[in-house]
Amino acid sequence: MHRHTLVAAAGLLLLSSPLAGQTPPLFGTEREPQTVHNAVLSITPYFGLRSPLVSDRQATVVLPGRNPIAVDLTGERRGGGIAGAEAELRFGRIGFVASLAASNPDQVLVTSETPAGAISQVSTDGASVFFARAAVSYRFAEPNDEDGMRKYRPAAFIAVGPAIVREDYRGDGLLSLGDDDDDIVDNWALAISLKGIQPLGSKHVAVHFGLEDYITFWNTHDAERARLERFLNLQPGTVLDANFNYDETHIFLVHLGISFRL
Repeated sequence: MHRHTLVAAAGLLLLSSPLAGQTPPLFGTEREPQTVHNAVLSITPYFGLRSPLVSDRQATVVLPGRNPIAVDLTGERRGGGIAGAEAELRFGRIGFVASLAASNPDQVLVTSETPAGAISQVSTDGASVFFARAAVSYRFAEPNDEDGMRKYRPAAFIAVGPAIVREDYRGDGLLSLGDDDDDIVDNWALAISLKGIQPLGSKHVAVHFGLEDYITFWNTHDAERARLERFLNLQPGTVLDANFNYDETHIFLVHLGISFRL
């Protein structure tokens, strides 16, 4: 009796060995790791934040009966919220991206200083800011996941291309000149972006996280001189010379959205 029991137990052990690798997990079902669907077309609405920025200007002011006075001005713009959308057409790892985003008007704190040490500060409404870009994107290769620990692997992308940063001063703010041609200022920029895509259980819907850097080259046309006179509360023509020392500025956008992928 005992001999037959031992033989039966040994037989069960032998049979269970080759089947061990085919046994499903105790809880749930085993799934192969999945990469993000390489969508031909994706559309992504998003919301996020725009970084603060600082700009410098120097002007020579001529007041009646006085020698020219040099004035240094520093403008500190607060950050703000953004809302936008991105569309991407993809061919393998290469894609073409177009996006539009808008940022609410910010508060600008302008500090003026003269060589004599006179300092004054004024806070006023700034411009609404709009961002438009067209870029070429590249999808990074996903890392190997030999252990299959991640059921869904996020995808990472980089994109580079030209952009326009539009400032809209129209409104009742101190910096508005009351003329649409002067109150809308377009600035060229170079846009560099990184984004990550994480599926939401479907190859057609994913979470989108993006970081964009708009390297902006400021437009210093004649309207900026008139805006400077308006800010300093001077008569037109009082500013003899204005050196808008606008170095290129990095404007960062960070946003989160839902990507619909076809």
